[in-house]
Amino acid sequence: MTNFNPVEKNIFVSLYGIDIIDKENFFIQFSLGNIEDIITSSGAHIDGRLSDFRNREPMPEEESDFERKRYIAMLSESTAAIGIFPRHRYASFLLSTCGGPNPLNSLEPLIYLFRPIKAEVRYFTSSSIDQVMGADLQHADEDSFWEAMNEKQTPFYYDLKSKEKEIKGIYYDLVSTIHNPRALEMLPRDERNPVENNMLVSMYGVPFEVIKSLDQCCSIPILEKIILKSNTRVIGRMTKEFEVEGRDDVSGFSYVGQHLDGVTAFHITPESSYVSFFISGSEGSVPILCLKSLIELFRPTKAEVRYFSSSPISSVDVIKYKNKAFWDDFDKAEIPDEYTSANQEKLINEFYFDLIKSESGVEVHEQPDEETN
Repeated sequence: MTNFNPVEKNIFVSLYGIDIIDKENFFIQFSLGNIEDIITSSGAHIDGRLSDFRNREPMPEEESDFERKRYIAMLSESTAAIGIFPRHRYASFLLSTCGGPNPLNSLEPLIYLFRPIKAEVRYFTSSSIDQVMGADLQHADEDSFWEAMNEKQTPFYYDLKSKEKEIKGIYYDLVSTIHNPRALEMLPRDERNPVENNMLVSMYGVPFEVIKSLDQCCSIPILEKIILKSNTRVIGRMTKEFEVEGRDDVSGFSYVGQHLDGVTAFHITPESSYVSFFISGSEGSVPILCLKSLIELFRPTKAEVRYFSSSPISSVDVIKYKNKAFWDDFDKAEIPDEYTSANQEKLINEFYFDLIKSESGVEVHEQPDEETN
């Protein structure tokens, strides 16, 4: 039985100006094997996948569609997702793991396969970032930390830029040194952009009766009804139940789905009262519209919410909150009444915050130290 640990380690990478050889050889360059080698280099184990990718064969002549290619994998340790937008020369990569795998180990092979002009790297955890870094980095001062990161985690022909370290995450850019030096703008604003929006929600202290009721009344229709709120439709899914040690009245549950405009993943871990949710959408899909229903369904004591966009947040359809009024308006529209937002941060193309249940009577504990499998 898989030993799930709710201490998540997540890496999300936005890759701009990716190098695509040509259309005919797309599935040779980005073969299923090459994609999954990136994921398994972290130490993660793939249990199944939903994918538009093929394994090392020319793109058929009749496949005139050179639009988004999607991949989502159900891992023993959590989730991996890749989206490629060939016409925009843009791609995104998510790897979320618990336990032993290290998502940072997937970064270098990812960069060498896609060869972007610029990559925005976000590595964050549900615990302290120092707890999930190597022993030589755990107690380093900030200058020493970034010197070591530059030496260990920066691929050849790339410079590490715009670096920032916080309690739960590190954020930096990798900029190519072999492309013509120029400012790389965000993707152009037109009817198709932002090209991609992504939301990751980690929920703690989910009441056991909520998890048990979902297990007993078939959770798939309920969960997919939430996905529908983002203005999309599910076209394929994979699910897996796993035993909970010492309990025969409830099961753990994993779900990955492919929909018209992206992918989704759920993981429910009863023994830790923990649920994670990831959704990626493009074109008319707006993942943030799922949040309120998601929180109302699971009623966690605490939720950590991160929302990423491939172009500035202020241009994301439906989200029209700006400047000082952003959080006040956002809270009124998207947050259930019994929750308050905290630790709010809004950047150019992302925002993140915590949700705390008001008067829950349940103390919010620090997340446990990481255990390895």
